[in-house]
Amino acid sequence: MRTSRLVLLAAWLYCSATVAWAESGKILVLVQDAQKRPVRGVEIGVEGGGGANVTGDDGKALLALTKDTSENDWISLQIMHSPPGKDIAMLSPYDNRVLVPSFKNKAENFVRVVVIQRGDLGMLQNGTVMKEFAERINKATTIARSADKSPLPQEDPRAAVAKQFGIGADEVDKAIRAWGATTTDPYDVGLAALYERNYSKATADLQASLKQREEKLSSDQNAVLEAAFFLGQSLSGEGRHNDSVTAYERCLAIVQLSNNRPAEGLILLRLGQANNLVNTKESHEKAVRYFTQALPLFEGASASFNRANTLWGLGTAADLLGRIDQARNAYSEALSLFRELRDVRPEGRLLLRIGEIEDAAGNPRKAIEYYEQAAPILKSPGDELSEGLTLMKLGMSRDAIGEPARAIEAWRAAIPVWSAAKDRQSEATAHLKIGQIFLRNQDWEGSLAEDREALKLEESAGDRAGQAGALIAMFGGYMQLGDARNALGAALRSASLLDENSAFRPMVFGAAAKAYNALRANTDSPADSAKEPEIDQRTLGPDIPGMAASLNKLGLMQSAKGDKAEAEPLFRMALEIDNKLLGPNHPDSLAIRKNLDDLLRNSDAVIPPPKD
Repeated sequence: MRTSRLVLLAAWLYCSATVAWAESGKILVLVQDAQKRPVRGVEIGVEGGGGANVTGDDGKALLALTKDTSENDWISLQIMHSPPGKDIAMLSPYDNRVLVPSFKNKAENFVRVVVIQRGDLGMLQNGTVMKEFAERINKATTIARSADKSPLPQEDPRAAVAKQFGIGADEVDKAIRAWGATTTDPYDVGLAALYERNYSKATADLQASLKQREEKLSSDQNAVLEAAFFLGQSLSGEGRHNDSVTAYERCLAIVQLSNNRPAEGLILLRLGQANNLVNTKESHEKAVRYFTQALPLFEGASASFNRANTLWGLGTAADLLGRIDQARNAYSEALSLFRELRDVRPEGRLLLRIGEIEDAAGNPRKAIEYYEQAAPILKSPGDELSEGLTLMKLGMSRDAIGEPARAIEAWRAAIPVWSAAKDRQSEATAHLKIGQIFLRNQDWEGSLAEDREALKLEESAGDRAGQAGALIAMFGGYMQLGDARNALGAALRSASLLDENSAFRPMVFGAAAKAYNALRANTDSPADSAKEPEIDQRTLGPDIPGMAASLNKLGLMQSAKGDKAEAEPLFRMALEIDNKLLGPNHPDSLAIRKNLDDLLRNSDAVIPPPKD
């Protein structure tokens, strides 16, 4: 070890006293700081078996390449050791990759590397550094969705950049915002606006920058590429996904001409994500093609994160196209990579989705394996919705295989998760699911208790359809307890909450008719047989006239089908409501009574007189 260090020291002393030139099989590297001053004493090397060397006074080092490396190949550099008393990190290139220049003996045939001292807060005052930080964070920020349209989870890229350079995330944030407020170049202003997710401003400035670079810097395609890339990201943030695709396609054309394979992979990834967001069958087909093209470009440990995201995107596109086997395979491979990277948030979401696929394929036991792995992972802050959904799915799968007690356990665990997320509707659904199992087990009171909790939650959320569902669930419990009066009230109140054209309204009125008939059958004496059961107006909601009209309409439909037993209670309920509200001699009341008379004319049924 001491001998190798002496050899490197000798090489550094040699380079300090001589001019370095490019030569066949070697690459000349120039290491500078953010002020473009040469940095001496940096041991820098080529990843994957290439050579290493120490920079001299001019900041240059000549590195041996592997035998199979040629001109215009891409290689990765790494800092092996910092100069004595320093701790430096590579600022650019941001991914440590460089293009091997010509081996011809020319002074310009070198690659430039910029390094900065870790933990040096002075770097935050440097515009070059802030621009690089903004570019890194923006590139690492994914504007993408999974198959359920929810945002893909990701590590905070700001925190990752701050950690790499030994400073605080809040300090990075303040510095980028301060730089954005003072810079005037359209590209820089657009970068800062994109960082702040001010997409409309970012789009305007980046469009101006792209036009400017096309006109003035047409020979520098990298400058055009940068502006077009971040413009694509900003357009996607605005929801202009088709325009985003166009911008990324411009980037793709540039990198394919320059054989920039690492950049090509990243752009293909973004093109796939943007096409997924366009959300048409054709765009998902395109996304599959782009992701498939990107995969071979992400090889090696340094590309694992991009490869994992590419596989996730491919799985999402295939999923949305209904290609379940392809989706499952892509998700599974992505899951393995995220596990290697110890990136747990994507891992949890992928486990959930694979579980859903197994559920849909009729494999609830297999689905349970994935849900049980996902649930503890998704306890991370910010993933409450995914955790709650996982517990709900776990409960349903357990119920499907005949484990109702364990299903209730999962749904009970979901309730505080939904409560913390302030998702009242999902919290209500968990109570209703538990109530259904109690109902199956003939625990009528237990079922009603859960349904009442669900109703309270739906009322607090202002969800009329949810309230109607909870009430019709309560109807079942009341009927099983023989409480026809409360059952009728629950059914009618449920119907009042549904839209007049709701497909569920006839079913709810049918439930009300059953309760109404049960009330009429439960008269205490023959003297009461001609009396109509009292309908409590408090159960009917604000649209009482609409309720009577709907009941009458449904009665006519049942009568036309010859179903007198179904039609009669509907007419009777409609008649009582209008008699109470409008009086027995109102035209609407008389019209409903005529319909009831016509129905009963050829039967022995008793038609009660209008109530005073």
